[in-house]
Amino acid sequence: MQSEAEARECFSAMTAQNQCVWAFARTKGVCAKSLYRWRTLLNISTPSARRWLQTEQRAADAPAWVELVAAAQPPPPTAPKPTPARYEVVIGTVVIRVGDDFHDDTLARLLRVAAAC
Repeated sequence: MQSEAEARECFSAMTAQNQCVWAFARTKGVCAKSLYRWRTLLNISTPSARRWLQTEQRAADAPAWVELVAAAQPPPPTAPKPTPARYEVVIGTVVIRVGDDFHDDTLARLLRVAAAC
């Protein structure tokens, strides 16, 4: 490519065909480096350059630093509730089972009944 007019003609064709510089240069037998240099000199935006700039812009808009915050920790497991104590009184063939919440007078009546058997 020898002239600005020739370069502009190439870029018009490239834009019309929606091709990148490399693909256009390969199909037309033109030096891609020459096209890149003309693009810079003429400040021309090609489809591939626009895509690249959009990608660069998205990358620039992305946060450079992202703070990672640990998820809320589940509460520590609670200790299992203790199993209430159970008591067993065996009198002969009679078995009396009571829990921790027994009443003394109730147990006394049960023992009298069991002793009478």
